[in-house]
Amino acid sequence: MPDDDGFSATPVESERWLVSPLSLVLEEERQGDEQTEEALFLSYTLDWGFFERVILGPAKATGARVTVVGDATVAVADPYAARQWGRGYLAALTFVPNAAFHPKLMVLAGPRRATVAIGSGNTTMAGWADNREIWTVARGGPDGAPLLFGRLAAWLRGQAGLPDRLTPAACAAFGRTADLLDSFPAEAEPPEARLVSSLEQPIIQQLPSGPVRELAVFAPFYDRASAALSELVKRLRPDRLVAVYQPGRTELDGSSLTELVDRVGGEIRADGERRYRHGKLVEWEVDGRRFALTGSPNLSRRALLLDQSAGGNCELGVIAPVESSLCPEGGAVPFATVRTITVPKWKPARSGPLLLAAELQDDGTRLTLVPQPSVARLRVSPVDAPPDHWQELAQVGPGRPVETVPVRLAAGSRLQLVLDTDSGPRFGNIIAVNDPVRVQRRRSTRANSSAPTPEEFWETPGLAEKFFADLAQLRGSLAGAASTPAAGARSATPSSGSTTDHSTWRDYLDERTERLGLPLLHFALGLPRPAALTEGDGPDLVPASWDEEYADDDAAGLESDETDNFVQDEPDGSASLAPNLAGRSEHERRRYRRFANGLTELAPELPPLERLLALRLTLCVVGQDAWDPGMEAEWLQLLLLGLDSLAETDIPEQLEPHAASLAAVTIAIVRSEIPRHSGTRESLLVREVIDSLSHLLVVVEYDLLAEYGAHLEHRFGWYVHPEAVLALVHDIVENDTLDEAIAELTERGIDVHRHSDALLHVHGSFANPMKVALQVIAAAEKATLVGAWASNDQGLWALALWQPRKLITIEIIRQSGRVRGPLWRHYELSGIVTPAAAVHDGSVLRRYLINHGPLNRPVPGARDLLTRLGLDDPAPPRCGDPLR
Repeated sequence: MPDDDGFSATPVESERWLVSPLSLVLEEERQGDEQTEEALFLSYTLDWGFFERVILGPAKATGARVTVVGDATVAVADPYAARQWGRGYLAALTFVPNAAFHPKLMVLAGPRRATVAIGSGNTTMAGWADNREIWTVARGGPDGAPLLFGRLAAWLRGQAGLPDRLTPAACAAFGRTADLLDSFPAEAEPPEARLVSSLEQPIIQQLPSGPVRELAVFAPFYDRASAALSELVKRLRPDRLVAVYQPGRTELDGSSLTELVDRVGGEIRADGERRYRHGKLVEWEVDGRRFALTGSPNLSRRALLLDQSAGGNCELGVIAPVESSLCPEGGAVPFATVRTITVPKWKPARSGPLLLAAELQDDGTRLTLVPQPSVARLRVSPVDAPPDHWQELAQVGPGRPVETVPVRLAAGSRLQLVLDTDSGPRFGNIIAVNDPVRVQRRRSTRANSSAPTPEEFWETPGLAEKFFADLAQLRGSLAGAASTPAAGARSATPSSGSTTDHSTWRDYLDERTERLGLPLLHFALGLPRPAALTEGDGPDLVPASWDEEYADDDAAGLESDETDNFVQDEPDGSASLAPNLAGRSEHERRRYRRFANGLTELAPELPPLERLLALRLTLCVVGQDAWDPGMEAEWLQLLLLGLDSLAETDIPEQLEPHAASLAAVTIAIVRSEIPRHSGTRESLLVREVIDSLSHLLVVVEYDLLAEYGAHLEHRFGWYVHPEAVLALVHDIVENDTLDEAIAELTERGIDVHRHSDALLHVHGSFANPMKVALQVIAAAEKATLVGAWASNDQGLWALALWQPRKLITIEIIRQSGRVRGPLWRHYELSGIVTPAAAVHDGSVLRRYLINHGPLNRPVPGARDLLTRLGLDDPAPPRCGDPLR
């Protein structure tokens, strides 16, 4: 029976309810022993951005190497969202000629235990959260494992053995996972789930022969003429047939389905489920017991009737006994109401050549691709360049499934093939360069586990003083040029040296982790406190000035705003990072003041990262009331000297967002005590220091501001709130967000013009004005208030109003031939879900819609935003007319 959250799991051990495979990853992460060696994710449709944002952190926190494989024809590659592919995990694609790579599999395997999930959900937000899916879960360990483990191991080796389907690194990952699954002794106690696949024979031939009392089926896709279902009926010979479909969503041939059900006897049920049901089910009853085939196969010829050698899909499923029916409930409908539904096929915008993977080798970069009929151009977008910045790299000859380019590219760089034809260039898919050595690294024991944590500094001043003495003793070696990667030293030209910056930066962070310990490294960088050491023992920050929401390669855990569907937020302990020192003895407070003074004096002789650490520790001392009222001048002088140390030109580009964000929070504190227009010597000194940092402040990041200021809010309040600090930074750098948005949109071919300081307008022949309006808002989402019109030649228009986290839309639409509107909607977005995310995935907004009743009434707050924008009427003006 489906569970309340819409997912079901056939029992292999004691598994009954599974909301999402993510719960299994989090469960393994909570074990805390980091025993997982391999985390393998296979999918048809694949959203790299979703995987990195939601799944990658917890998966790596289990201790695993992570491998992800999807179908090259449908994998969603948004290079703005995929930041860690090829560097933090192995990202590979595969291709099944004239068919689909269709399995949905998750394996978490280590020497102590392994968990396998086989189901119907793709590795996307829809497949892991929104849809109703069916999953089968199996567990095993040294005391025993289901026979399914051995069969899955054989299947993995079989897939790896197919020629030119997977890269060497992916084949190795399949092999390592298979070895781990095979390492556990098999238990044959009934009832036993049985793995089925299309690798060697059609799945239908692996089903039992009839007769059966009842056959019940559901799938989002029934093939033409119900051919697969007809063959199932022939094999199982049911006395009764139940076919379930979702009206308007399930693709089926109405006439052939009704004819088949009428001939066998039974019913067709309409599933009234609100959410899209993507689970696949073939269930039968015999001798009072029910059995089910679940997994990836649809009710189609290529899924059930053909094996891979005969042109069938690559499918994976499980046959297992079920205690109660998994068939969706619903009322029987008259056959006459069942009509043929053909859902438009999703097709990628590209029709060009397909790259499957790219892997670094000693002699260059090895490409795996689908052979092309003619020469194709290979172009590269370096990992540290904007994703739309491309350079020609090489030519790839025709008919070759494997090609080696004699250039070692930076891991994470993006590659694309372009095929020139008489009708113009055909652009292929985008993939990332994998570094097989790097993605196979697991945990390291190099981190300085004896180093103090930030919290421990406040337990006794002696520990802080000892750390200062150690830092002073080591400053000579730390300040050496070899210890710090050169500031801004990165090359846009693909060459054998283009990986040097990233390798140097990685080594630099590893060295600092050994020296300082991971907690202090994260503390200095303004990153969340690590729950455990991660691969390489430290963050891997790739310089990317275009990235507005970078995530470190090894971030463990989840961004809470994106995962409300899965887990509850953990309490944030950052606000209690240091106890208030006001209650300590004057002797102890004096020792902490000396500690802060010593750090400030030492800072100019330290390399950049240690300067950040010194300034943040000083801020902690200031924020915890180590100085009495009236002594502000003393600690203000320390903060100004700390800021001055960040104005040096040796800040590596990878470190700039961190230095800028810490400097911004410090400036906000200084400004809270020294008004900018006071005209005093102190205010002039503050202006001088701020001017020296203005070039750096343009790269501040919201999350870093929040982290750096979290433990200071009890002392400085709104001054250190991220919104207030951002407003201060904007004032300092006088950055016109809308001008930048117009330039960005113009480069993307969107003809946008400005009506006022905060109003933009696009007019064109597009059919969906709201989509265009949201694109404009996404480009200007940094603005504190902005409105965007989009209007077309048919008289339809949309207005989107954006104030951080608040989105109000107003639109005129055409529905059933009639013009309706204006329709008003109000969304409250999270700190992570932004208008840009809504443009990328249109389903995002639905989860943040605030219901205010009928849509033809203005929503609360809309009139206020219109007034602030100088508008009386939301309708767009004719270009050249004054605003109404």
